[in-house]
Amino acid sequence: VAYDHGPLGSSLAAYWLVVLLLCARRAAPLAMPLGVTGILLGGRLLGADTDEPNAVVVVTALAFFSAGRHAPRSRAFLGLASILAATATLLLEATVRGELSGDVVLVLALAVAPWAVGIALRETLARTHALAAAAERARLEQELAGERAAAAERKRIARELHDVLANSLSVMTVQASVAADLVLEHPDQAEGAVAEVERSGRAALGETGRLLRLIGDRGKDGGTQPQHRLADVQALAAEYARAGLTIDLEL
Repeated sequence: VAYDHGPLGSSLAAYWLVVLLLCARRAAPLAMPLGVTGILLGGRLLGADTDEPNAVVVVTALAFFSAGRHAPRSRAFLGLASILAATATLLLEATVRGELSGDVVLVLALAVAPWAVGIALRETLARTHALAAAAERARLEQELAGERAAAAERKRIARELHDVLANSLSVMTVQASVAADLVLEHPDQAEGAVAEVERSGRAALGETGRLLRLIGDRGKDGGTQPQHRLADVQALAAEYARAGLTIDLEL
């Protein structure tokens, strides 16, 4: 039995040309259906054997798939039009050669299936990328919100530290002045004023250390309330009274 497959060189050249064209399917997806079909039919006109069914089905299916997978969404119907034109060309060529059969019609009727698979894959990947981008934006926004909250907490702690030091230093200054005035005539009272200076200094040191630890720990420790609240007015007035100031407090 003899088989006439045509010149081997022209057949290989036609199929390699198809392969090279398919390598550009991402850059020019809409040209794939008509381009591959044109090479196959042109090779036949030049005497090449490009009508081997399995090879034709594989390369045309990949070309049709590329038109759906890589074409932009706005030009999807142009890909479908290209596929339908390529299918009509193949049907016409088979009719002219007298080789139109039920199998050929069935294969060409299913030509849109690879394009639909490509469309579905493209949409799935687009949704996946959109979800990944949204998740990344949410992560960045959460980090930014955390940084803003940390900055606000540091400012609050700095204000609290300022209040603590200002209050304690004021008490210590007044008590030191009182001690200096009383040290000669009333040493007992001067000793009490010096003790108050020491107490205020130790309290200021303790509170400063707590606030500095808060800055280092990003506020994970306790003590996130302001140093003095409305309920602390009486204690604050009593502290200044002990410093030697005359305090009149009415509630």
